[in-house]
Amino acid sequence: MLATPLAATLELLARLRFARCLPPLVIDVASLQVPVAAAGAALTPFVPTHPIAGSELSGPEAGRPDLFAGRTWAYEPDRPAAARTAAIALIRQMGAVPFAVDAAVHDRAMALTSMLPQLVGTALACRLAQRLKDPAVADLVGPGMRSSVRLGASPWSMWRSILDYNRDAAAQEVRSLSAILSDVADALASGNLAELEPLFRTAAQAVAGSTANTPAADSVLQ
Repeated sequence: MLATPLAATLELLARLRFARCLPPLVIDVASLQVPVAAAGAALTPFVPTHPIAGSELSGPEAGRPDLFAGRTWAYEPDRPAAARTAAIALIRQMGAVPFAVDAAVHDRAMALTSMLPQLVGTALACRLAQRLKDPAVADLVGPGMRSSVRLGASPWSMWRSILDYNRDAAAQEVRSLSAILSDVADALASGNLAELEPLFRTAAQAVAGSTANTPAADSVLQ
């Protein structure tokens, strides 16, 4: 298992191409799969995978026994049958739920479901930083703000290569969100608060419909 950031995973795959002996199965856990699939295309035992788990923390100290329990674990199905079967078995052994998805489809989805939350959390944390010296602001930061800026603690060293490889899709998601926020600002500034009601209704429906990869233990942010 190549449990390294994206850039390091690509380097390891490049080295494995020259290895004299390979194990029967090699998988990765990188956040993007298009560059990984391309780098490991010639490696017969390699299956690109990505467990949809983890947090803003990184390194061995961030691990826990139930990290993958009940989580979706994506894998690239267009690989040799023996390696694919072994990868699915390993994913199930880890307590996760195998999910077959094309690498390109996976990466487009990650722009919305992973990269956008990271960028929003970072931006919101930066906005908070601008006000932390204001009287009482630091003392009035509640659970809502803390949960929203949680991803702001993620290290740049991990995200740099991820954002670089998927920058176009990520940029489009940021622009789409910016358009929604611009409409919200206009409604607030004009006093047309009724325009926000459909937004709240749509948001509630989206939250209710996006719980497939949310084990019960994570229903409340700790």
